[in-house]
Amino acid sequence: MENAQLSFESILNATVRMLRTTWKVKVCLFFQLDDQKGLRIRATDGLPAKDTAQLTVDFAKGPFSTCFSRNKIIEVDSMAMLGGLSTLLKKQTKPGEKFVLVPVSGETRVLGILFLGPFPKKVKILPREAELRSAGALCAVLS
Repeated sequence: MENAQLSFESILNATVRMLRTTWKVKVCLFFQLDDQKGLRIRATDGLPAKDTAQLTVDFAKGPFSTCFSRNKIIEVDSMAMLGGLSTLLKKQTKPGEKFVLVPVSGETRVLGILFLGPFPKKVKILPREAELRSAGALCAVLS
């Protein structure tokens, strides 16, 4: 029997799938900085890959910018703040829910963002910061 080699992409997607089920959310996305200085979805679970393949996020302003530039976990409870991503998430979200953006850091800088949700707005996320950052570190290692 041959050993099947897993591609980098399949390992990263499996990791995102594991994170989604661990956190019990409908959507988990891993955004990575691309060569054009945009955040592009690198791995996804919970949304069809065909819908996310060409989506990039402008992170010059808004919650993605704050998460990336300040290396800070951000809770987003307004779909309007998610730009083009909000259209894809409408079916996944009910009133009273929020998404969480987690900076994915390498040794010296932020490499991307882990996007998880939705969570009920009343759920306190920041007390679990160490767990969230560890989840992001898993993506950083694979990227």
